[in-house]
Amino acid sequence: MDGPHADVHTLFDALSAWATATPDAPALLAPGRAPVSYRELHDAVDRLATELRARGLSRHDGIAVLMPEGPDYAVAMLAAISVGVAVPLTWPTPPAEYRRPLASGRVHAVLVGDGIRSTEFDLPQTDVLWLPLASDSAGRLHVGGDASRRSDTVPAPTPLPSDTALILQSSGTTGRPKLVPVTHRAIASTCNALIAGRGLTPADRCLNPVKLAYAQGFYALAIPIAAGAALISIPELDFDALPQWLGELAPTYLTATPGLLRLLAAQRDDVRSALRQAPLRCINCTAGALSPGEIVDLQSLFGAPILNLYGMTEAAAIASEVHEGGSRVPGSVGLPWCDVQILDQDLQSLPATERGEIVVRSPRVAACYIDDAEATAAAFLPGGWFRTGDIGRLDHNGYLYLTGRLGEVINRGGEKISPVEIDDLLRRHPAVADAAVFAVVDERLGEDIVAAIALREGMSVSPRAMRTWLAARVAQFKAPRRIWFVQALPRTPTGKVQRGELARRWAEERR
Repeated sequence: MDGPHADVHTLFDALSAWATATPDAPALLAPGRAPVSYRELHDAVDRLATELRARGLSRHDGIAVLMPEGPDYAVAMLAAISVGVAVPLTWPTPPAEYRRPLASGRVHAVLVGDGIRSTEFDLPQTDVLWLPLASDSAGRLHVGGDASRRSDTVPAPTPLPSDTALILQSSGTTGRPKLVPVTHRAIASTCNALIAGRGLTPADRCLNPVKLAYAQGFYALAIPIAAGAALISIPELDFDALPQWLGELAPTYLTATPGLLRLLAAQRDDVRSALRQAPLRCINCTAGALSPGEIVDLQSLFGAPILNLYGMTEAAAIASEVHEGGSRVPGSVGLPWCDVQILDQDLQSLPATERGEIVVRSPRVAACYIDDAEATAAAFLPGGWFRTGDIGRLDHNGYLYLTGRLGEVINRGGEKISPVEIDDLLRRHPAVADAAVFAVVDERLGEDIVAAIALREGMSVSPRAMRTWLAARVAQFKAPRRIWFVQALPRTPTGKVQRGELARRWAEERR
């Protein structure tokens, strides 16, 4: 990682380096709490890590973190990753969300926030250490629990760049979530790429509304630490409190999903006003790409450049637009930050401008899925290439374009339709706040298209008027004939549309 020293290989290395170089600079900011300096954050993480090692935990042991969002979660995550393999979990959440990572056999301890009881969920292993965390009078985290499980020795932390640093769950938009191992080397590479691509410096304050248990949220923590910048950690995304937080904490950089940006643009005049008064330097858009028209409109509303970032849990940062010094091509997600090929259905490489599956290779790509040989064989190709499952193309200048997902292409009577194209078109209608199309079974065509549409507050449009509007803007075979108005679209925690869930709800309503 880039920083005040050249030998930074892990997040704790970066934290230690900045604690020496800029000890009094803010590292963690949060609403209603005093700023935490780099010296204070380093000492808090080091103290908690020492307690974890005293309980016999070391570099290959999985350490799950289960607690509410906020600065304490960040401290616990940094301590876990500096000792062993961090396994971030969300709270509160249904048991199914964390049962699989805990049942993998790789978790040796669970760090739990104050007030969360073991009886609130089923531990799948009897030999997992239950380590409740509490704060002392100075607000510093310490481990409670069974002191008899302590070890007499405290091994020195010696993580290697090739060691697994954390285990993340994939988003599971087209199947059940998979467990993805991420190495220290991959984290360092991702941080370096984003720091350079976004021009981050120690003067930046990075606001992260995404939960730390997800890839986007984790990197929103890791990248500021690597850059010596400050992370603004919020407990939950409170839209009523957000304008005040923006004014008090003065972020310069925001990580957000397309869905969040659309919501703020459509419904929150107070947030937009606060952003215009204290403008952001940059907005990093993850977990889906905004269309060129949306970017123009949103940049005008928020007064800051919005940069698409294409990434995945398995491969981290794949391609992005850059903040300064690079051209931006409307419709693309920027230049690749790794090796990229476009393959046909026989896994043969396609020339520029031809559309096919995107496969990628870089030090950031995971080596496998944990305990899932079948999924590993299907997704990981010889030579270190990973099948993203996304459809796209490269132009003659090397810019990458996304056009859909392999599992989401709709075959309507032999015509292949990318849902993303129709989604983007529907969102251009002045009455539409959000929209997504999905496939349903049709006896004549095989598959047909349904458009699920959430309208802007106080606006209305009839299905007939919507079909007429579409007919003037898209080929007839692509236009959905069935219009379904919904309150909101089902999305993953990282903001991706769940088309399968839309199809299920549509079918249920018609029984």
